[in-house]
Amino acid sequence: MDTIRGRLSPRALRRIQDFIDAHLHEPIDLATLAGLANVSRYHFTRVFRASTGVSAMVYLEQCRMSRAQALILKGELQLASIAFLVGYEDPSYFTKRFRHYCGQTPSAWARTH
Repeated sequence: MDTIRGRLSPRALRRIQDFIDAHLHEPIDLATLAGLANVSRYHFTRVFRASTGVSAMVYLEQCRMSRAQALILKGELQLASIAFLVGYEDPSYFTKRFRHYCGQTPSAWARTH
């Protein structure tokens, strides 16, 4: 088990963060992340939140939105491509989640930044 007093060990947390970073374009589920920490899915949800302050799925979406923002700022790709590269198969759902996260649509955010 890679936990210390109800939290993930720093090594386990880094392993999970690296996995998420490398696989943002793919579906990522709790069972996979829990397996990386060698704990049950139920236990993982508690120790991940205790370790980071947010749920694993919120953390995943934050990572996806940060990557999307960086790709938008580069200005080299269309929004549909960016949506796919950060794990959203449906560009309209990506736009909805981006607006929820950033307060603006991706195109409006790009114009203001």
